[in-house]
Amino acid sequence: MKQMMNDDRGEIGVARLRGLDVVRARPLLYISATNGRGIADLVSFVLRYSFGQDADWGGKATVACVTLLRAGGVRVEDNSTGLSTGFPAEVQHSLAPLFAEISTDRSSVSSLYIVNAFSDRITVSVARDGYWWQQVFVDDIEDTDLRRMGQAAGPGLRVDFWPRVDVFGADVDAESIVKALEDLRVAVPSASVAFVDARECLT
Repeated sequence: MKQMMNDDRGEIGVARLRGLDVVRARPLLYISATNGRGIADLVSFVLRYSFGQDADWGGKATVACVTLLRAGGVRVEDNSTGLSTGFPAEVQHSLAPLFAEISTDRSSVSSLYIVNAFSDRITVSVARDGYWWQQVFVDDIEDTDLRRMGQAAGPGLRVDFWPRVDVFGADVDAESIVKALEDLRVAVPSASVAFVDARECLT
């Protein structure tokens, strides 16, 4: 994709956008707003996987929790079946195909790259095959390999992301996220989602 740019002399040139820059160049094609409602969209994209029921990619979770972290981040965690892209029995050893590459399909995971595109940092932790697996992305790209961490009691997914301040501003609006969770409960009556604002917790 190409985008017109002005240089320091006021002359117009052409800049070629790469990777998820294409998404950020036209944010309203991917999220509803560049404020708290947009951050709520990112939460919804993760939960779309969590409670998805499609055979190949649906997480089929029964419960999830959304937490606003003190450091300005957002955590979405569930008891889903765990993402499947790169564990010992498989060929890939990275979550990048889901989080760092633009998808055009309609599966439950097809919007996860948008969460990465609008985050400064994202840490994805997957409980699968008895262990926690984790990978970190910073500014769209893989900052770590997919690493095996500690043992896991059961399957699940945890996504911690820090929304881009240059897109959304510094404040994460709790009301917008609560409204998105209410809409989810209407659309998926079986979904059980808790909300925690850790910013209000006492130290």
